[in-house]
This record gives sequence, structure tokens and C-alpha cells, in this order.
Amino acid sequence: MSSIKLIIHIGAGKTGTSSIQQTLMSNREALLNQGFFYLGLMLENANEKLYDWQKASAIESFHSLTEKETEEQLFAVLDSAIKFAAQKNIHTLIWSNESLYGRTQKLYKVLQTLKKDGVEIEFIAYIRRHEPWARSAYVQWGIKHKINAGKLLTFREWMQKRAIVFYPQLESVMREFPNELKVRNMDAVGNTVKDFLELCNINYKDMAFIRSNESPSNEELLLRSLFNKEFKTDVLPNIFDRMVSPNIMFEKMLDEYMQDLMPTNEDFKQVSIQTSTDRSLINRLLQHQGQEPISENEYAAKPTQINSEKLLLGLCDIVMQQSIRIRRVEKMLKETLDLQQKSKSTEDEIDECS
Repeated sequence: MSSIKLIIHIGAGKTGTSSIQQTLMSNREALLNQGFFYLGLMLENANEKLYDWQKASAIESFHSLTEKETEEQLFAVLDSAIKFAAQKNIHTLIWSNESLYGRTQKLYKVLQTLKKDGVEIEFIAYIRRHEPWARSAYVQWGIKHKINAGKLLTFREWMQKRAIVFYPQLESVMREFPNELKVRNMDAVGNTVKDFLELCNINYKDMAFIRSNESPSNEELLLRSLFNKEFKTDVLPNIFDRMVSPNIMFEKMLDEYMQDLMPTNEDFKQVSIQTSTDRSLINRLLQHQGQEPISENEYAAKPTQINSEKLLLGLCDIVMQQSIRIRRVEKMLKETLDLQQKSKSTEDEIDECS
């Protein structure tokens, strides 16, 4: 086991994690040829599937395990994967899951045991400037996937319920594994996928990079917000996709509504004030590791202007699609009613003959 390395990519979320994961997944064969084995999001690619939580959709099932269950089950899966790697001349295992950020404590006993057995442990974490992270997180979990019950919240209302801090989660890893954490500034490295592959010493020359979870346009955000505000419960993104359409042709819309909804320069100033301590700690850590610090310059809000002509095109597309669907449903209902009426008439004729 002394020649095996386990890389754990813990996020943070909204720092290109999905793109990293999908790139690793789509290039699994190429990785194997170089001696790298991508274990997946929830170790679903491991050589043995021992537990129900070993699937990408069962993240919370894993996190709901007790400390003892985690220790026993996680060790069983990783120990098996490491022994498999040693047999197949695989030198590096990669586990990427942004939900581990801030929830790494339950992994420590297992990882320390593996480390004592000779396995090299390495954590990789990406962070980004707090203001754009806040916007990206709000777009994802405030609008696109509305996770709160009740009304749709504005950015300002959403932020009042949250504190954005990165450092405490990293500090926890550093206390337990003081020399095994690599922290990267997403804003400084540019292409996060490329940077991650280089950190792992992966030759990506012939690999296809996958971009995932790109930020929706202002127009899509507007339509999703108008759709989701009709629900008083949480709303998954695929509800909009199923009921409206995932391929609407639109681009821009209603400036005033978007300006009220999205963060302003003043909102970002408040984020900067709230996160100043965490930013200082992160910058100290980045400088210690030879990384460019997070910028202290004022962060400007992105424009929210809407192009009404592009919006009109999107709405026309929706209307046409819905018209076709409604017509098909009407036709099916008519055929069903006609068939029922014909059947009833036949029964009546039989009754009369009788």
C-alpha cells in the first residue's frame, strides 16, 4: 500500500467541482492508462459496491451514517479499492465530492488508519472570492434550485440567513492532516479543471474537458424565478425543465425585476465586510502555499439588463411548444371520449336486443 495515493477533492461547492467530476468520469479509461482510478462522487465507481450509499444520488444517506457506521463502511470500501489498485498497478485513487467540505471530520479515523498503513493522503480544496461565490450560490440554491420553503427570496434576504466562511472548514483538515492539504484560489488559477489535473500530475493532452453547471443567463433566471415563486415548497431544477422546457430559445428580460432580485454593489460591500476575517485567514494560507491571495478590490455587480426581443423569442418558443402539447392532449381526450361513447352505444344496442 505504500505506493498508493488517495486524493480527496472536497470542493468547495461552486468552484468548478461538477466540471472536474464530469471530466474525470468521461476520461476514466484514459486515467486508468496513466495509473489513476476515479472513484466517483460517492465511491460508486469503486471495484466493490458494498453499501446502498455508493451512488451519486445517495450523498445524504452517507452523511446520515453514525460515526461508527462511517468508520466501518468507509474503511471497507476504501480498503478494498486500495488493494484492488495495488493488484492493477494503479498508483492514485481520486475521490471528488464537494459535500465533504465542512463535513470531513467523520472521515479522519479511516484516513488516519490508511495513512498508518502506508497510503499517502492528499486533500485538494478550491476557494474563490466571497462576493461572486455568494452570487453563484444564490443563483443555484435561491433561484435555480429553490431550497427554502415559502416565497422566493431576494439575494439580500437570502444572505441574511447565511454566513459565508471558508477558513474554519479548511482549518479542521489542517489540524488533522497538517501537511496534506492543497488550497487553490479558483479566481487566480483560471481553468479549474486544468489546474486540478496538473495538481494530480495527470497528462490531459488528449482528454476532453467537460464544462458543467454554467451560470444561467439573466433571462433564464427570470423565467425560473417567475416559475418557482408560484411554489411554497422547495423546487428542484428539473421541475422547471419538465414543465416548461430545458431548451428554450431566449436571452434577456425585465430590468427592474432583475435589479431588485440580484445583488447590487452595495450588497457586495456588505458581503466583503461580513467575510473580511475569513478572507484574511484564507489569504494568509494562500500566501503560505505560494498562491495569489484573494483580491481586496471592490467587487462590481454584474449587469442585469434584459433584451426584450430575445425574451419575446423565448416566450414565443414556449407558447408554440405548449400549444402543440395541449393540442395532442385534446386529441387524445377526444379519441378516448369517442371510444367510450361508441362502447356505450354498443352496450345500449345489445340491451335493447335483449
